[in-house]
Parts: sequence; structure tokens; C-alpha cells
Amino acid sequence: MRTLQSNATSYTIAVSAQDVADFNNLWPCSNIPEVAVQFDFDPNGLVDIRFSNGVDSSEYDGEALLALSQDAQIFQPKTEAK
Repeated sequence: MRTLQSNATSYTIAVSAQDVADFNNLWPCSNIPEVAVQFDFDPNGLVDIRFSNGVDSSEYDGEALLALSQDAQIFQPKTEAK
């Protein structure tokens, strides 16, 4: 997982197909496809989920996607102290 872009108020985390496969191994009931996915966040939380295969995220297990998005937030850009 890695941060793709960020600005003062939002950021995008890219999750590789291998990251998804590793997650699925830990979350056995997950039906998340093993393709790359991007999570967009703003100060209020998760804004959008985009799969590289173009499928709508509503097709997949919501609890597993939420858990994966929370794992992705570990890669949130650090804010500098002022």
C-alpha cells in the first residue's frame, strides 16, 4: 500500500492486487477481488473506492472493504507540526 496523492485536506491510498490477496488470506469470508484498488479520504473519512477492473464497490462485502480501507489509512500522510 502507498499514498498516491495528497493535499492539505485529502489523500488517496493505492492498494495493490497482492495487498488485497494478503488481506483476503486474513479475512477468509472476503469476496474482494484480487485487483488493485484505490481509497480516497478527506477529513470526514472515506470518500470513494475505485477498483482497477472498474467494478462498483457495492458488489463486494462491505465489512471487508471497510476493514481494508482502515488498514490503508495507516498510510495516511503525516501532517507537519506548525
